[in-house]
Amino acid sequence: MIIYSEINNKPTLKLDIPDEININSSIIKEQKFLKNNFVQGEQELIYTSGLCILSQKFTVLDDFINTFSVEKEYIQLSLLYNGNTQILKHETQIIKEVKPGILQMAYQNKNNINVKIIRSKSLMNYIRIFISKPYFLSILKNEKWFPDSVLNKKIQNNKYINFGEIIISVNFSILNIFNDIINHNEIGILGHSYYHVKLKELFLIVYRNFSTKQNHLLNIKVTDLNKIEMAKAYLNTHYENPPTIKQLSRIIHLNELKLKTGFKLLYKNTIHNYISQVRMNYAHQMLLNKYPINEIATAIGYKSPSHFIASFKKQYGKTPKQYVMENMP
Repeated sequence: MIIYSEINNKPTLKLDIPDEININSSIIKEQKFLKNNFVQGEQELIYTSGLCILSQKFTVLDDFINTFSVEKEYIQLSLLYNGNTQILKHETQIIKEVKPGILQMAYQNKNNINVKIIRSKSLMNYIRIFISKPYFLSILKNEKWFPDSVLNKKIQNNKYINFGEIIISVNFSILNIFNDIINHNEIGILGHSYYHVKLKELFLIVYRNFSTKQNHLLNIKVTDLNKIEMAKAYLNTHYENPPTIKQLSRIIHLNELKLKTGFKLLYKNTIHNYISQVRMNYAHQMLLNKYPINEIATAIGYKSPSHFIASFKKQYGKTPKQYVMENMP
């Protein structure tokens, strides 16, 4: 698998790694500071046989084109934490807008990808994982869900998956897996085993999401499914000050009725209850990290601590104080 990257025609990465999985191969980590007229920040690279993980944290000073070229068949997982990007055709035609909070999966062969990075005041944080086809099939071959899955059938039959076909709104589980992968420092067989476990977790999430969408294709258009997924991703990143349903429908360009009914059908939850659930998940983590009640209430968007306490008790059946006393050593 040969991976090549450049920013506005200036090379930033060239990597040639074996396709086959090899637990005895070295796991190499490299960090590089990039500074030019377009970006300033860090690029971290982790790679071994069949696997390449690229993490970029940039201040974007001006719009630029980040071109990726990958030879041979490969699977790519991309997660945009922060920032705003567009996938382009021939460096000009916009194919897909990529918003924060979305995980994308693609299966391609000898592909060139042009990504336009849009200038922003906030730090851009983009993670891409490139996996060779042999590596992918090797780590999943013994998983019970995999042999009969749509994912396996597509990849075994060389039915390529384009960017935008599989998109997943990011949740705690996905964020934690990506953070674990980036921050893991073990090398050797233990390091390889760790990456295998974490990638299996990620692909199981992809499989479950993709299967759920397949089950609803007769009831919801694919274009509407993707918009509803975008709505969920938007709520995941704006839970502290969520939009109204009317505002959300305008943001994703889908009418209110389709948004409400599609969201309920796909996620077995109303939009209002989902926002509350996301807030409580963050509150749960902050409580375990010993944040004061008033700080938690403010951080997740409640007007007062008493309002937060009432919502927490409704969700968990106990007050935050009771919850901490029962769950903290």
